[in-house]
Amino acid sequence: LHEGKILFGEDETTQPRRKYYLHESMRQPVSTVVSHGGRGKSDLDGLGLEFPFSHAVALYKTLIEGAADASGFFLDHFGGSGTTAHAVMNLNREDSGRRKFILVEAGNHFNTTLLPRVKKLVYSPDWKDGKPTRPATAEERQHGPRLVKHQRIESYEDALANIRFKAEGLEFATKTPLYELQWDVGESPTWVLDPLMEKPFDYRLELMANSNGNGESARVERADLPETFAYLIGLRARTRRIVMDGDRRYLVQRGVAAGQETVILWRDTAGWKEKDYQRESEFIDKAKLTEGTDRVMLNDGAAFKQAESLAPYFARWMFATG
Repeated sequence: LHEGKILFGEDETTQPRRKYYLHESMRQPVSTVVSHGGRGKSDLDGLGLEFPFSHAVALYKTLIEGAADASGFFLDHFGGSGTTAHAVMNLNREDSGRRKFILVEAGNHFNTTLLPRVKKLVYSPDWKDGKPTRPATAEERQHGPRLVKHQRIESYEDALANIRFKAEGLEFATKTPLYELQWDVGESPTWVLDPLMEKPFDYRLELMANSNGNGESARVERADLPETFAYLIGLRARTRRIVMDGDRRYLVQRGVAAGQETVILWRDTAGWKEKDYQRESEFIDKAKLTEGTDRVMLNDGAAFKQAESLAPYFARWMFATG
């Protein structure tokens, strides 16, 4: 007040405001936050989605704007219906921001509400009765999500469902009929075995229908070994792309891990002979897939110079006990 940095209205009905000069930061702590009533439901109605209770997008926009700048990263441990994602996308389209979000949700409504909501908003910001009133403009697409990744984390029940026990011995331990079983789970689908590294895109796991452990099996789906390995080594990914060499398909991950420029190449190598690896070495050189990198890793053996197999690292980091 002494510095003349308070703006007063004409009378007591107007709340005083903080005065800013152009050379000062325009950010300030969020003031009193008032609930936006039942508007959360109307945000979903237009998208043609239902949820027992959804917070208002306008409320979340207020919170997000006050929490970080336009390049902030927002984590919502209880994703619910996806209001955080909705608010981040709306704000980015309004102020050309580059905010990102991570939502975590364990309920079935992840598939019925949250994910459909995000997909619809990527296509268009305006919906009515479950239908888009228009596609996103070129500018809105520019400031909307370029990539939305959704993952299902293997659960305890999933791991149990995939264990296959082998009984190697059976005998009476005492006069009481108690059985001793030597169980070996080394070849269980829960474990990533070296042979699977030859065909990394064919690795499958049986997923449970729900998480109550009642033994009900839902479906068998592909497990993403490349993505799993990227997390294990802490790869800060820059690109993930597909490169073809005739009938051969390469998944090329590129980024930084442990301070090193790293390239990881994934491909099917089942049945490969020495000539196949030699062809690969020539292709990698010609396509410059590893140019400017400090470390090259492949899912299976290679003739390519300076490349190393990732299989030993995968086994050590995936199943390390210490």
